[in-house]
Amino acid sequence: MVGTDVILRTALSIVLFVIAPIIGMLAFGIGRKMSARMQNRFGPPILQPWYDVQKLFTKEDNTTNPLIVPMAFAFFILNAMAVMILVTMGDLLITVVLLGMAQLALALGGFAGSSPYSHVGANRNLLQVLAVEPLVLMTVIGVLIVNDTYFVDDLAMNGWITVQLPMAPVVMLFALVVWMQKGPFDLSTAHQELMYGCLVEYSGKNLALVEIGHWFETFAFLAIFSLFFNISPLLEPMIGIYGAVAVDLVLKMVIAFVALVIVILIDNSTTRLHWNKLPKFAFGIMLPLLFINIIVLEMIYQWGWF
Repeated sequence: MVGTDVILRTALSIVLFVIAPIIGMLAFGIGRKMSARMQNRFGPPILQPWYDVQKLFTKEDNTTNPLIVPMAFAFFILNAMAVMILVTMGDLLITVVLLGMAQLALALGGFAGSSPYSHVGANRNLLQVLAVEPLVLMTVIGVLIVNDTYFVDDLAMNGWITVQLPMAPVVMLFALVVWMQKGPFDLSTAHQELMYGCLVEYSGKNLALVEIGHWFETFAFLAIFSLFFNISPLLEPMIGIYGAVAVDLVLKMVIAFVALVIVILIDNSTTRLHWNKLPKFAFGIMLPLLFINIIVLEMIYQWGWF
């Protein structure tokens, strides 16, 4: 029985890792299609991100600085490693740190370019890291208080995590808006202002790797968001562990899709804010609310209410 569980978990992890970039690609394709429909346009096909990447792999690489090449590769690898740790139920802290490091690699590639647009975009990318990463790390600290561990496996087995840490999904949704470059915080690749921001001098295979890295990254944040909605521990006594896991996976897919829809709605109902509004929103609103949530949670645990 133990051997069967290990085989099933390994197979599930492999399947999730393989389909992770596909889900990320579909998230971008569905987002573009939804945005077009909201603006009374037909829009591109849902598979357009895949067609774009296919074409990029056939294009010639024209880089102004050789440092752009390893930075594009680093962005791709770091996001892929984060997803690998996530789907194997590994350490959530390492996962979010790798996702932050990937953004730093992207910023370094932007600074390597010679265009002023690239430099401004890279500076804004660093601003996004400074605004989002502390919130995500504090959310992981909240998970540690609840579960006494950072491991995704323990988080997935906590059916009350949303009640205990209600700000966690809010923070992950905020991070998803920022990293998918959606309004009102699409700062570092603002097309109307910066052409393509820190990616303006990426081309060919390097830009294709960055796009696939974004697919992995989007899957990671959607998966982490859905991890805060668990019903398998509650269903297991009624339908068994395998049935509970299957239902829980379906629920997580639905929740991830709902999160994507919310992000697209926010993007199409808001205008881009000035770059200094992001840290003000992150540290003036999100951080205090998250801090209060963690303090209350720690007090409850100290008093033995859970």
